Amino acid sequence: MNKKMQVIFYGVGSLGYALSQWLVLTFVSRFSGASAAGQYVLALAYLTPLTILFNLGLRNALATDVKSEFKLFEYKSIRLASIFLLIPISILVAYLLDELHVWFFLALSIKVCDSFSELVYGYWLNISNEFKYGVSQLIRLFFFIFFSAITFYIFNSSTGLAFIFPTSILFVFLFYDFKESAIYETKGFAINKKLFLQIVPLALASTTIALNVSIPRLLWDFFYTPTELAHYVFLTYFISLIAIPVGALCQAYLNFAAKGNDMKFLLIFTSFVGVIFFMIIVFYGEALVSAFYGINVNYSLPQLVSVGAAGILQLYVYLLNMHYTALRRFKVLMFVSLFTVACNILTTSLFFNYFEVLGGYLSLPTVIVIQLLLYPVTRKYSK
Repeated sequence: MNKKMQVIFYGVGSLGYALSQWLVLTFVSRFSGASAAGQYVLALAYLTPLTILFNLGLRNALATDVKSEFKLFEYKSIRLASIFLLIPISILVAYLLDELHVWFFLALSIKVCDSFSELVYGYWLNISNEFKYGVSQLIRLFFFIFFSAITFYIFNSSTGLAFIFPTSILFVFLFYDFKESAIYETKGFAINKKLFLQIVPLALASTTIALNVSIPRLLWDFFYTPTELAHYVFLTYFISLIAIPVGALCQAYLNFAAKGNDMKFLLIFTSFVGVIFFMIIVFYGEALVSAFYGINVNYSLPQLVSVGAAGILQLYVYLLNMHYTALRRFKVLMFVSLFTVACNILTTSLFFNYFEVLGGYLSLPTVIVIQLLLYPVTRKYSK
């Protein structure tokens, strides 16, 4: 299969994964209310960076290991050890935050099940077989929708619909991902110190990138209610959806870029997608939230413009992250992300104090602009 078709399948697979995540949030919102959706989003806010930290950036590290510097079982060993630590630490954090509720366990089950497949995806990218990633995600989506429909229409039950998603992830991992990859079948267990030290900067960078998404949500919960947090996430989640085609191309061409090939066409494509996204959010943002989540929210024009602008800027962040990951300049990503976290906390808090609810939206594009400006500055001091 040629590269173009591989990328198409990878993009379709990424769309399938995002659709599955969106369905989980939709099920929680429609059948349990905006407050429950806010609790679920809050659980994701601290579980996502925690999971990414323990995933240690192994997916991208393996995808860009074009010279096979490390053995497959060494990647597998670190992954198994990290998952073993992730579960009890996540539960401990939730206990300390008094967040041990059903929506926390839903989020945790999704993150843990997904972590097993993450390494497989890195392996497929390494061998330039993006097609299998697309197939894996589409099978997940099919089983999720199929069993959700059976549960809802045949058994007339909405309870536990969202939990079908992590079950689908685990099912596909066991019966497709595992069999179509050599990773987990490799013999031996050893933590390679050199590999571990090499991926730590990437892990920290990836974690802080996730923190930059989670911090505003945590501050929303601190200053306001889970319902208002849900309203914010309902609109800003469209940024994640529009990032799918750009993110898919970045991941699919990561190995290609690591070999020094020109990637200017991605910049043109990203700009086009960003402009379309901005127009859709400004003119149809409220209608989309109402149609998808079954909840009517009145957003002001500055709120809609802020989210639209943040979407465009976030796409350029994806491009820069891919560029430095391909070059294995993990320290650049780490330093940029760390500085951005500090700016995010300060900027979002100040904007909440001065602009109240609107401040949560205005801070989003402001922080991303700061992040983009940090890349050329940090590059000079992190060689």
